[in-house]
Amino acid sequence: MKRALALLVFLSLGLSACFTVTGPITKKQYSSAEDPMYMQELLESDRQQYLKKHPQLNQRLKRLISEGRLVSGMTKDEVKASWGMPDTVYRTKTNAIVNEQWIYKNIDPRTLIKIIYILNFRAERLASWQEQ
Repeated sequence: MKRALALLVFLSLGLSACFTVTGPITKKQYSSAEDPMYMQELLESDRQQYLKKHPQLNQRLKRLISEGRLVSGMTKDEVKASWGMPDTVYRTKTNAIVNEQWIYKNIDPRTLIKIIYILNFRAERLASWQEQ
């Protein structure tokens, strides 16, 4: 009985350790990959890596990406570097031109209100965006 209890404790401790994640920048331990602070750190790490791989970008664009901001004319890769992967993508094709809408869902940490951002791409470039 004691052996079974010891095994159960060992397994539960081992399994809980398996579900923790380490922040890529701070090396801080987070209890879940869903933790907003972990997700923010991961996005910041992705931004830094993208900027290292693309030294040819102009200074303004580098600053916007590092600040998590958007500007019309960004490529899809630049938007992903700045904001991460979208939650949903819709594609339409009209007269051989592919248009895309990227949907990002977020919660405002101050008000806890759900915010939806809709980004519109035309000819592979960010054309406009809006908040709902």
